[in-house]
Amino acid sequence: MYEPNDVDDVKYHERLHSSWEKAVEKYGKLYCDYAEREKIKGKNRTIRSNILLPLIERYNAELLVLKCLFSRSLQRNQFELDHVNFEGYVAMMMNNEKYRSYLDEELCQKLIDEYGTLPGIRNGESYYYPEENTADFNKLASSYTQLNSNNKKKIINYGKSLLNIQQAEEEQKHLMPDAAHQRTDLSKDELNNAARNKHDDDIMDDSNF
Repeated sequence: MYEPNDVDDVKYHERLHSSWEKAVEKYGKLYCDYAEREKIKGKNRTIRSNILLPLIERYNAELLVLKCLFSRSLQRNQFELDHVNFEGYVAMMMNNEKYRSYLDEELCQKLIDEYGTLPGIRNGESYYYPEENTADFNKLASSYTQLNSNNKKKIINYGKSLLNIQQAEEEQKHLMPDAAHQRTDLSKDELNNAARNKHDDDIMDDSNF
């Protein structure tokens, strides 16, 4: 919607519409109408939660829910083309502990087997922030989503091994005097940004999922 007599509003609409067209060309069909999106989410959340239905039916329903969330994330970012693709988005949502709590174990495992898991979306949210992810990370995410299920599992296991090594190193550091590890190189702006991120007001609520 835009005001046709407002020159600035018309220009903004044209720019946003052009971005939407390019996003559809790159990412495929998007659900950007709020009423339509909520209807699709509601219907398919019901299907995904009905464990009496076949797994494949619940799986396809959940993919539609995720496509709606993916569309909303793109829309929030004004359809920036450096947004992660859908496959990468699903992997990031499967890394989201809060979101996984809404899925039964069998469905969750099916999604992880197909898409794997990736960092990139804050726990408890469904928005991807391109500015928080480097170009190298985007390349990694894109390459990862092209792997088959077996190779994705190998990457996940390798990542877990690295995390275990990192945890062991951090525990070793904790044995040293605390003063040796205090950060003194953070500027006031960096500290303020960290505080704002900690209190981000976009934490998802249940109705948005």
